[in-house]
Amino acid sequence: MHVVTDTNELARTCAILAKSDFVAIDTEFMRESTFWPDLCVVQMAAGGEEVIVDTICEGLDLSPFFDLMADENVTKVFHAARQDIEIVHHLAQIIPTPVFDTQIAAMVCGFGESVSYGMLVKKMLNREIDKTSRFTDWSRRPLTNKQLIYAIGDVIGGAMLAHKAEDEGMAVAEILAGQSGHVNYEAIPGVVYTHPEMASVGKTEEQLKEAGTPYKTGKFPFTANPRARCIGEADGFVKVLADAKSDKVLGVHIIGPMAGDLIAEAVSVMEFGGSAEDIARTCHAHPGLGEAVKEAALAIDNRAIHM
Repeated sequence: MHVVTDTNELARTCAILAKSDFVAIDTEFMRESTFWPDLCVVQMAAGGEEVIVDTICEGLDLSPFFDLMADENVTKVFHAARQDIEIVHHLAQIIPTPVFDTQIAAMVCGFGESVSYGMLVKKMLNREIDKTSRFTDWSRRPLTNKQLIYAIGDVIGGAMLAHKAEDEGMAVAEILAGQSGHVNYEAIPGVVYTHPEMASVGKTEEQLKEAGTPYKTGKFPFTANPRARCIGEADGFVKVLADAKSDKVLGVHIIGPMAGDLIAEAVSVMEFGGSAEDIARTCHAHPGLGEAVKEAALAIDNRAIHM
């Protein structure tokens, strides 16, 4: 997350956001003494870019932001969009288009009328959002860290991934059909298609440490995997994180050949609440890259075979 106070930086940021299919947007404003809301802060997030725009910073030209709002190739995602649209129209005489309003979508999916963002997150993810900064003075500078965290929290509701969106779309369709739609947000894989590839699912070590969760680590390098050596792709490793007591898999991280494909096994195990021992006792074809995943699971208890 970074705070934008310069027109050139705003233009650069909006150009990056414009490359995404959709951008999550929210605004903070003051309306105590004016008929029209006074825009104080704009929050935007897409494709890993998370930004807070200090809209009342002296000399800041908001034209790049308004251009993004008018870009018909980028879907603007709001929650309860009426107020945000009113602000943009008042300042620039444009109506953001196209728009996806998560509050309206929630109503269609049976979550009730005018459901708040916090309540929606609670119902779908069973997570609480701290909304105590909602009624603070957004015109006061400098903004506090608590205000910044609150603001960016309104637009970073999970990774923006095509496969995640596909599962969410299926869940919506199931709900509309009267079935029990569900998405397990703890088992959504992320892949970076570089060379070597990188893939991960679940928690990182940093997140587990921050949460105070006791865990065990198993790590296995591709240099010890025969298939990786045969194809000349021996850089990287597989790392498995498991609960120290229950052995439940909490996260898997892979750097190396076919990481984006190998991660699917970890996702499946986590979807069913499986353990590192479940992976370790599953027969993997030899010689195969998947053996590195098994060996990393064995390494949880220092039982890796080919090390």
